[in-house]
Amino acid sequence: QASSCGFRSACAAMYSPFPGVAPVFLTVKISLEDPLLSGFHRRGRRKLKEIEEGIPDCHVKFEKANACLMVSGSLEAIEMVRFRVECMTGPRKRLSVATWAEMMRTRMSQDQGAIVAEIQRLTGCRLHIERGSAEVRLFGPDDSVAQADQMLDRFEAMCSETDLNVPITFLPNVNMEVLGRVAQDLCVSCQMTQDRMILIMGFEAAVTLAKPIMERYILEGGNHAPDSRIAQLVEEAVQMICAESGQTNLGDLDYEEAAELVEKWGQLAM
Repeated sequence: QASSCGFRSACAAMYSPFPGVAPVFLTVKISLEDPLLSGFHRRGRRKLKEIEEGIPDCHVKFEKANACLMVSGSLEAIEMVRFRVECMTGPRKRLSVATWAEMMRTRMSQDQGAIVAEIQRLTGCRLHIERGSAEVRLFGPDDSVAQADQMLDRFEAMCSETDLNVPITFLPNVNMEVLGRVAQDLCVSCQMTQDRMILIMGFEAAVTLAKPIMERYILEGGNHAPDSRIAQLVEEAVQMICAESGQTNLGDLDYEEAAELVEKWGQLAM
């Protein structure tokens, strides 16, 4: 029986050409379930065309009655189709507002402190951050999605939010667009709530250090100077998430280095 996309072992058993022998072409059934099945019902012709144009030497047919795809081609081509199909749908994951805000802040960045880029690079899972709600969708093979989900859980545990201690009489003069740029320089995000409070969000240690700087900026005016300690903390937090997830990064930390980093982060976050 074929699962939603799990037929690797069945294909391997059928495909064992000898060196120098022409590749064996197979036909394999990939069962589909909702919401992917509904997607093929609505846009099946376009989806099939995209698959066949992107993967040479394969033929894909959607069988509505059997709720499946019939894929013909070499084992390599079939595996590529399987991967493409797995990446067409992804579960939704609810996030805290602070976690969502940090992902939105760094979504376009490739810097070492950009959590979205690191999760995608290390797991192979593509993250789509919803704009209208604190959610993210995870696209990719099941094992990649599971790894990304675990990294997101660790990431969420390290994020927080707090409000700025600013007298309400100062709020009408606050330019939130300018304050947002100040927050970006300090590796956090900010927003004005409906009850006229200014929240800052991000990694907990970054929020702790950014809070007094932003309060002084509002109360005293003038310039602000980015704090290099905050950027370092964010980079180290991302390293720790990678280390705890069994994913190494930035020089491939060994076990002792990872342990030292976790201990250092715990001290800095206090």
